[in-house]
Amino acid sequence: MAPAWESLAKTLKGQVNVADVDVTRNLNLGKRFQIRGYPTLLLFHKGKMYQYEGGERTVEKLSEFALGEFKNVTGVPVPQPLSLFALVSDFMVSGVNEALRVYDAALAGFVTISSFSFLFGLLVGLMLSLFLFTRRATRKPKVLTERKKDK
Repeated sequence: MAPAWESLAKTLKGQVNVADVDVTRNLNLGKRFQIRGYPTLLLFHKGKMYQYEGGERTVEKLSEFALGEFKNVTGVPVPQPLSLFALVSDFMVSGVNEALRVYDAALAGFVTISSFSFLFGLLVGLMLSLFLFTRRATRKPKVLTERKKDK
C-alpha cells in the first residue's frame, strides 16, 4: 500500500493533503476515529469524515474518491479529541485488562512450576531421609580402659 500511497500523494499534490498515520504507534488517534482494521482510508472535508469503502485501492480509484466521489458516501462529523477523563479511564481499563491477560497466561506456568518444585522437594527430602535415617549402625570400636596384664 505504501507505494500506491506515495504515488497518490504526488498525484494530488496541491489539491488534497495525503498523509498516513501508524495507529499502532498512536493508539489515541485510532480510538478517536474508531479505526478497527488496517489500512483504513479516511477523507476529511469541511468538518466531516468520509471512509473509503471502494474495495479497489488503486491510485486512480483513490484519487477519484478524494476529488469528488466522497460526496456519494455519508459523512460523519469529525470526532472531538479525547478528553483527559477519557484518556485516564482508558489507560486504567487497558491496564486492568493487561494485568488480567498476564495473570491468565502466567497462572498455568506458575502452577506447573510450583507443582514440579514441590514434587522435586519431596523426592529430595525422601532420598535424604532414607539415606540418613535408615543406614545400618556401624559398631563403634571398644575403647580399652584397662591395660592388658601380663601373666
